[in-house]
Amino acid sequence: MAPSTTRSTERIPKGILTGVVLTLGTLTLILSLMALSARVIQVRTTSLTPTFPVGDWIIRDLGSNLPVAALLGALTLLVGLAAWGLGGYRWAAGVIAGSALSLVGWSALVLGLIERPVAVVQKAVSAAAPIGTEPFAATIQRDAGTTLLIMSAICALGTAVVAGSQLQVDPRGGLNPWVAALGAIAAMGVVIGPLLPVGSAAFSDNLASSTTEPALFLLGRLAQIGATAIAGVGGFLLVRTAGLGLVTGSLPMLLWLTGSVAFAFGPNPVGPGVANPGRFATGPQVGYAVHSATMVAAVLLAVMTFWSIGAALIRKDRS
Repeated sequence: MAPSTTRSTERIPKGILTGVVLTLGTLTLILSLMALSARVIQVRTTSLTPTFPVGDWIIRDLGSNLPVAALLGALTLLVGLAAWGLGGYRWAAGVIAGSALSLVGWSALVLGLIERPVAVVQKAVSAAAPIGTEPFAATIQRDAGTTLLIMSAICALGTAVVAGSQLQVDPRGGLNPWVAALGAIAAMGVVIGPLLPVGSAAFSDNLASSTTEPALFLLGRLAQIGATAIAGVGGFLLVRTAGLGLVTGSLPMLLWLTGSVAFAFGPNPVGPGVANPGRFATGPQVGYAVHSATMVAAVLLAVMTFWSIGAALIRKDRS
C-alpha cells in the first residue's frame, strides 16, 4: 500500500484540469515567443528634423535583456508542463504557476515600457504646437507585437490561476518553517528594492499621481513587481513543496533581470520593475541600475530556494 499512498500524495490525477493547463500553457509559450520578433510600435512623422525617436520598435529595443528573460520564463514553463503532463507531479503545478506569473509580469513590464517612447512623441508634438514652429504630423501605431503581448499575458494569467488552484491541496508540509520565513523575507526584499527612491526622488514617485511618467508605464512595472511578490513571498509562505515550485518557477527570469543589469549585459538592460524612482531615464533607450537592496535580496532568495530544494530531496530520500 505504501507505493500507492506515495503516488496519491505526490501526483495530481489527470483529467480536464490537466488539459486546460496544458492548453493555456502552450498558448502562453507560443504567444510570448511570437511577440519577441514582432513589431510592438511604429512612429512616423512628416518633420524633416524630428526631436523625438522615429522608427520601429521590437521588444529588444525596449530592453536588451528582455528577450532572454522571456526565453527563461518559457523554458521553465515548458519544464513544468512536461512534468505535469507526463507524470502529474504536484510540484509541477507550482513551477507552472510561478513561471506563468513571471511571464505575466514580463508582458506587463514590456507593455509599460512601450508607453515611454509614445509619451516622448506626444510631448514633442504638444510642445511644438503653441510655439508656432513648422507644422508636422506624427503617427503612433501599436502593432502586432502589442496584441501578442496582451494575449500572452491573458493566457499566462489563466495558466497561473488554474495551476495555482492545485497548490492548496498539497497534503505535505515539505519546508522548514524558519527556512520558509527567511525565504519569504528575501522575496519581500526583491519586491521592495525596485520601489526604494534614489537621489531626490520620493517613494510616491512609484504612483502616477506624483510623476510625469506615463500611467501605464508605472502600472506595468507595479504589475511585474506584484507578480514577483505572489510567486516569491506567497510561495514560501505556503510552506509546501508545491509552494517551493512556485518560487522556483519565477526565479530564473528574476535572477536574469537583476544580474544582467548589475553586470551591464547589453546596451539598455532593465531590471525588476525597470528601475527605482530617481533612476528613470529621460529617454526610452537608456540603461538603468539595480538597487543594492534588490541584488542582495535576489542572491539570498536564490540561496534559500536551492537550500530548500536540497533539503526537500534529502527528506524524500530518507522517507
